Amino acid sequence: ELGMIRCIDEISEQVRRLFGLSMTTAQIESALRGSSGGMDERIRAVIHAQAGKYARNLLSAVTESGLDIRAMPTIFLGGGAALLKRHLSATDGLCRPLILDDVSLNAKGYERLVGQMSRGVGHGG
Repeated sequence: ELGMIRCIDEISEQVRRLFGLSMTTAQIESALRGSSGGMDERIRAVIHAQAGKYARNLLSAVTESGLDIRAMPTIFLGGGAALLKRHLSATDGLCRPLILDDVSLNAKGYERLVGQMSRGVGHGG
């Protein structure tokens, strides 16, 4: 529900609403990585403002679930963490982010989990 697809969709909708432009996911991701080339500065500013808002909403959702994000590091991983890195780092002390931005980290984790399950680790075997 709070993944990067939703973040990109919200950014895209805001750019469309304000500028009448339809941006691709690749263009938005490029801007979030900081390599937006000849993109209009106003559009880039909207993209980053929306990403910052999304990061704050994400942290708010974690807090609302009962976790105190100031008491322990909050771990963000994978491709989404790489895209939101600068916005998660600039959360004004709301949390202590630990950002693992290897874009294939989710796949590596699932691969390890499947390996453990196939060997019976964690299933009493």
